[in-house]
Amino acid sequence: MNNNFKKVERFLKKYNLHHSLINIDHYSNLFIKEMKKGLLQKRSSLKMLPTFINTKEKIQSGQKIIVIDAGGTNLRIALVEFNKSFIPDVTYLKNFKMPGYKKEISSHDFFKMLKYYLKPIENLSGKIGFCFSYPTESNSDKDGKVISFSKEISINGLKGNYLGNTLNSYFKHKKKIIVLNDTVAALLSGLIYKEKKYDSYIGFILGTGTNCGYIGDYYNVKNRINYTQQVINIESGNFNKIKRGMIDIELDNNTDNPNSYTLEKMISGQYLGSLINSALKYAVHQNLFDKNSGYKLLKIDNISTKELSDFLDNPFSSENILSASLDKKDDDNRVTLFLLIDNFIERAAKISAFILSAVSIYLNKGKNPIKPICFVCEGTTFNKLNNLKFKTNFYLKNYLEHNKKIFFDIININNATLIGSAVAALIN
Repeated sequence: MNNNFKKVERFLKKYNLHHSLINIDHYSNLFIKEMKKGLLQKRSSLKMLPTFINTKEKIQSGQKIIVIDAGGTNLRIALVEFNKSFIPDVTYLKNFKMPGYKKEISSHDFFKMLKYYLKPIENLSGKIGFCFSYPTESNSDKDGKVISFSKEISINGLKGNYLGNTLNSYFKHKKKIIVLNDTVAALLSGLIYKEKKYDSYIGFILGTGTNCGYIGDYYNVKNRINYTQQVINIESGNFNKIKRGMIDIELDNNTDNPNSYTLEKMISGQYLGSLINSALKYAVHQNLFDKNSGYKLLKIDNISTKELSDFLDNPFSSENILSASLDKKDDDNRVTLFLLIDNFIERAAKISAFILSAVSIYLNKGKNPIKPICFVCEGTTFNKLNNLKFKTNFYLKNYLEHNKKIFFDIININNATLIGSAVAALIN
């Protein structure tokens, strides 16, 4: 057994993939420096985008809001209404494949599809909360201009478009459209959580992609205007000060947007399966597995995050593509495979922890244990991938709470992006 641990550790350190290379204190400090540079509009890997979405107004009840959630792989449409107790009622929930996912379409076709999907509920509300999970530059009208794409989405001609204004041109009667991303929406959904008093809120997404946002002030250096208490979209997936391994870099070079969103490609669901699959193939060639198991592992083309999680949950299941590659009595290779996969989960947890720690330290909130910071953490990768949430909480407890004396709660809200998009449309 000890030999398994040693050979896996040697392999991972050789290729700069071992989770021990992620020092939470070191990377928290680097992240804060990048945040500060981004806020001053200096060159930084963190865009620190102002959203102009405030959190001061009260949520109104009794109004139906149309919501659009354009995510990494799915597009959702729904109606949301809050009662007097701020309990949301989500109706007419429809799920579609995200236009442009792994197949390029035009921006005109994108908006035509949106208009078609919205037609049955178009006349039920004059307000739309449009959650667009890609980098956008917001303006004071709460519209969003598309900056770039990630997660392998390609919509030709959409960059530079203001989403709300363009979508409105497809309607006979113009609507009030608030554009935000999934991180901002997740954060805003936390405002309806009334179980405790919180010092502040941070939104964190780790699903198909990853990002982080917080409530704070934004000072426009060029125009010398101070915008107070709005949500800041960090675009944390683009952080580029983290040391990557050769396999990380190879995967990045084979994506549609090399040298951008490099942190996202280390931990998010869109890339994690491919990353681990590549690492396994290197491990086979380095003789970490016997010839028979290695041959079967090399034949695997794709591994999903669910398959990774299922293997860690039950390494002996014959229904799993990874465990099925190993002989039923082959504990040695099974342990090696488990340790390799678990390392990437551990690394993702430490990266998640240093992002949340950095933002919390920068805000200087949560010093009172009875009024902690609320982390609204969303995404199937974070919440469903084996032990990722548990490991992240462990590192946050050890570093942020025990070391920095900053207290926090991690919460998860059903349909957070839909609810948060409705909140944005109601209070802005």
